[in-house]
Parts: sequence; C-alpha cells; structure tokens
Amino acid sequence: MEAAKRRGVEPPEAPPIPTGESRLRQAYTLLRSILQTAVRDGLIGSNPCQIVGAGSVAHPERPYMTPEALAAIVNAMPEQWTLPIRVMFGAHLRVGELVALQRGDYAGGVLRVERQTIRVRGEFITTATKTGNSRSVALPPRIAAEVEAHLAATTGFGKSPLFPRADGEAITGNALGQAWRKAARSIGLGHFHVHDVRHAGLTMAAQGGATTRELMARAGHSTARAALIYQHVAEERNVGIAATLDTLAGAALEPRVLEAKGTERARTGLEAVIRVELTADGMPV
Repeated sequence: MEAAKRRGVEPPEAPPIPTGESRLRQAYTLLRSILQTAVRDGLIGSNPCQIVGAGSVAHPERPYMTPEALAAIVNAMPEQWTLPIRVMFGAHLRVGELVALQRGDYAGGVLRVERQTIRVRGEFITTATKTGNSRSVALPPRIAAEVEAHLAATTGFGKSPLFPRADGEAITGNALGQAWRKAARSIGLGHFHVHDVRHAGLTMAAQGGATTRELMARAGHSTARAALIYQHVAEERNVGIAATLDTLAGAALEPRVLEAKGTERARTGLEAVIRVELTADGMPV
C-alpha cells in the first residue's frame, strides 16, 4: 500500500468489516469453540464463554408470498426471466443453483440439482450445492412442459447453461435479483425477495401434504429444522384459509332455516320459523 502511494497510485479501499448483531454472535460462537478445544487439550481449566444463547443467530421468518403475488411480480419482469423464476419455484432452487443449471440436468420431467454458482471475492465460482449433496426434483408437469419447449427451441451441449444470456454465458444471480427488485417495487411488493420464490414453492408443497422427509429431499435440506418451518407456515395458512371460507361463505354456513306450514301459521297467527337441528348422522330430530 505504501509502495502504491510512492508511485502516485491511489491504493484500493479495504472492504468494510461486517458488523452487526449476527456478526457478533458468530464471533462469540467461534471464540467459544476455540476455548472449548483449549479445555479439552488441558490448556485452560474451564470455558469462560457461558452466556446462554449468546451464540445463537435467530433469523426471522420471511413473509409468505401468495401465488397471486408471485404471478404479479413475474408478469412485471422482462419475459426472459419468466421460465427461470417458474423453474426456481417448481424445483425449490436457491438462486445459485438456478444459475448453475445445465441443459443436461433435465430429463423426463426431473431436474438434477448438483451444483451452485456463487460470488466469492468478486468472482463467480461453481461449487457443489450448499449442503454438498445432489438431488433430483420432479417438476410440476406444466413447468416441465415449458422446459422441454425451451430446450427444443434452443441449441447447446449437455453442459451448456440451461438459461444463457445473449452471449451464451449463464445468467447471473445479480441480474436476476435486479430484475426482481425492479419489478416487485414497481407494483408495491418490494418487501418480497427473489429468495422468497423458493420459500413459496416449499410452503405450497407443505400445504399439498408433503412430509418433512419429502420436503428435505426436494429442498436439499440436511436437517429437518428448515423443512419444519414450511410445515409450520402451511399450518398457519390452513387456519387462515378456513377463516376466509367462513367469511366468504357467509349465509351459506348459517344453520338451516325452514318456514312452518301455512295451517300452523294460520293457527298461531304468527310468522313461525322452525330451526331444524341435526343429529350427528344428519337426520332431523
């Protein structure tokens, strides 16, 4: 850096050091782990890092994105992003997994997910998936048909990007994120992130009855904790759907009301109304 100054060249600014609560908690976890190793090695008598929960990083749940909200955002995006977003939704892909897809990863309605493209120190690199495991995900039939039509209308080798740019290189997560944010903000849905597309697909899968094991397999989760989040959201939606039905149905759900016969009205001189109570088997008592 000093040599650069002597040559009259302004040295590049050092990247800012990440701060914040999450970073502090992560640092505390690392320190506790180091000191615990020192305890096992007999270098210190006990671990001084004993604050309960200090190393836990709590990530708030993302808001649930309805299919209607997803469709509205996709419709506001340039057409080139429509199929990638739909595949991301149907296969529950992370952004890095989506941009790393190759033409040979699709066969017979099933998508093979075995790599991701991420940015490290300003450069894009392709690695194994986040968990290091590959998975096969069956696409919804309509999305699978769109992928097949896309493959038939384009050319490339098995290792060519499934979703290329105009220059033939794979799309990037940055470009996808920018297009998503612009579209979402333009229609007042800027609180949704592109990562919520994956979450929406998994939540709908849970609503459709997918088990924890099935959600883990489709999402590429290594533990059940993440899969349980989507089932929890699905349960909340289940209650909400029931409440909505109650409101929309209105009078249709009111107890059945029958008018009395004319002779009885004449006898009493009143507009009598008989409410028929039903037994458990549906027969009047």
